[in-house]
Amino acid sequence: MVKRRSEPPLPFESRRAIGFAHADLPGELFASHSIEASVAAALKLMMSGATEEEVARRLTWKDFELFCAELLRAGGYTVRQNLVLSRPRAQIDLVASGPLFIISLDCKHWKRAPSYSALEKIARAQLWRGKLLRTGMKDPRPIVSAILAYSEPRERFVNGVAVVPIRALRNFMETVESYSDLLEMN
Repeated sequence: MVKRRSEPPLPFESRRAIGFAHADLPGELFASHSIEASVAAALKLMMSGATEEEVARRLTWKDFELFCAELLRAGGYTVRQNLVLSRPRAQIDLVASGPLFIISLDCKHWKRAPSYSALEKIARAQLWRGKLLRTGMKDPRPIVSAILAYSEPRERFVNGVAVVPIRALRNFMETVESYSDLLEMN
């Protein structure tokens, strides 16, 4: 669910109170579709009180992508995983559709944040994939490009792309519209 605020919050601030709590991860989430055992275990750890970071640290990069998809679903988004676009060929890790926005996400399970120049290159590539996604969609909702990282990034916005740490995903999902002046929308 996207909440409207009169003033934008600090970029992706997270407090445990607005993180994913056990109430946000319904039991039917596990039965609604088939998920990897490691991701199901990670979600159950969160239901027991573990933080997103504690759980993500134990996952492989592939399971991290699946874990992120489940968190987005728990936040009310419809998620497509590993969307392959053609002409030119490109792959988007996650496409999350919410009530007001579509978010094109590149999931990064970095142990430590990359250099700014490397982050710029990743952001440009993600923005390009978002533009490709727009050309193939009839949906009028704006498309926002984001990089979802396990590690704490040095920057929160790079070239119109949001760089979101996993600990602040919930806050980002709830307040994405308040960053519209910092994001390039397709």
